[in-house]
Amino acid sequence: MNFENLKKIICLDTETTGLDIEEGHRVVEIGAVLLHGRTKTNEEFHTFLNPERKMGEGAKNITGYTDDMLIEQPFFRDIAEDFLTFISGSKLVMHNAPFDVGHLNNELKIASSSLPLIEDVVDEIVDTVILSREVFGHRMTLDGLMKKFDINDYDRAQHGGLKDANILADAYGFLTGGQSNIDFSADNKNTRDQKSDGASSSTYTNPNNIKLKKILTSKKEEQIHIKRLQQMEESSGVKPIGLDK
Repeated sequence: MNFENLKKIICLDTETTGLDIEEGHRVVEIGAVLLHGRTKTNEEFHTFLNPERKMGEGAKNITGYTDDMLIEQPFFRDIAEDFLTFISGSKLVMHNAPFDVGHLNNELKIASSSLPLIEDVVDEIVDTVILSREVFGHRMTLDGLMKKFDINDYDRAQHGGLKDANILADAYGFLTGGQSNIDFSADNKNTRDQKSDGASSSTYTNPNNIKLKKILTSKKEEQIHIKRLQQMEESSGVKPIGLDK
């Protein structure tokens, strides 16, 4: 697959001294992860920041970041151009995007009146809070998405910008189907072979002669799957997609 033709997707998260910009709260960390076709890469943008004010107690408890640690970090104005270059032209994915965009735009305004805003440099902004509502019928927290998709490779005792950006990248992959978009033409061949055990397979050929094999499950496998979905519902309290079928 030619990744150069895929949209540049970046999953981003910020940590701040507190919630309200009106109360003078500032960004203390930016974490961003580049995806190729919904697959995480090793390309990241990560920095801690000197917020030029003290951490709020709530934010300090959530992140574990101290004033002594942050005072040694660069100011936002020192990294602004590198940050804008990294996200430029991307589909920018965030969980509760208005919060992150609001704080980042506030930092850009403080840094320089000549700097563009986030909306001016990215192609699209995706809020996974809204996306989760579209997929599941209700909004979900990032922790809720972790539980839903069994994402358990991260320690959530404390939050962090880069950690949460990586979690978001994993969740985004599940929310959007877990694979890159592939365009099929209307005149594709579709051949179907019936198997003796009730399962069947279909082979599709696209205009670029890339053959994909789709395996359809047997009745026994479907029963096992339904049982697993029921167990997930019992443990999480949320009905999984496909359980209604």
